[in-house]
Amino acid sequence: NIPPMVACDQNMPGDVMEVFDLNNHTSTVENGQVGLTISYHLSQTDAENAIGAVTTITGNDGQTIWVRAENPLGCVQVGSFQLQVLPLPVIATPTPLEACDDETAD
Repeated sequence: NIPPMVACDQNMPGDVMEVFDLNNHTSTVENGQVGLTISYHLSQTDAENAIGAVTTITGNDGQTIWVRAENPLGCVQVGSFQLQVLPLPVIATPTPLEACDDETAD
């Protein structure tokens, strides 16, 4: 139940890919727990076997990141979360306002 990591699609708008620093999601993953060693992986197998850890990734919308959390006693839990890349807001060009002159010199 790890919430997604969200970024705006700023590097190349429209490609729904963005650079994520996964360490910025660690406090969300820990959820108030202390003393955990957290690592991020591209597959469940890598997370379960503690191999191939990554910290920064150019990820796409919907990509799954696997997390390995280990406490000081060596107990391990593996989970996952999704990357979300949101489109930039679109600013619409307003329609020009028009008004009729009532012929009063004002």
